[in-house]
Amino acid sequence: MAFLWWLKKKEKGDEAGEKPVTQEESKESQPESPSVEAKEVKKITVEPEVVGKGILVEWFRSKLGESEFQEAEKRLETLTLQFQVGGTPFHLSKVGVSPFTLKEGRALSYDALIVIPAELEEILASSDTMTSFLEKYKEHLRKPPRIRVQLIKSLEELERKGVMSSKLVRGLLGI
Repeated sequence: MAFLWWLKKKEKGDEAGEKPVTQEESKESQPESPSVEAKEVKKITVEPEVVGKGILVEWFRSKLGESEFQEAEKRLETLTLQFQVGGTPFHLSKVGVSPFTLKEGRALSYDALIVIPAELEEILASSDTMTSFLEKYKEHLRKPPRIRVQLIKSLEELERKGVMSSKLVRGLLGI
């Protein structure tokens, strides 16, 4: 590394009509530990990628027993909603007479995909009730940062499953 520095210095000196610098002179003018200095100068700070913190998953878990979920459980037969919050995928599903279950990770098959921007995770999880959650949620279905909902099954298929009779699921799907 010192040699390259010396060579560049020598070339610059020759071009400018100056006296070429010898290797001994270049060593004298160079700091004692150039590698340490170079490491300090080239130090790059890399910010970690912002990913979901998983707090929305925990918030949903804490609300599974609330009346909105109980009402939806009575009216729905089978439904799986796949959520993507930042870098955290999770799915909410109901099969037959079983209550809703919430699992982290991707579902093999789902009826709708709901993508929530990471910056909304804390805002939505700060809701005290499911009603206040749905109000904030519906607001961000229309304005930035936007929640995107993609129906995988047709609306007719979802209607047969009982989606239209559940206030909670209609709210989550933006119907």
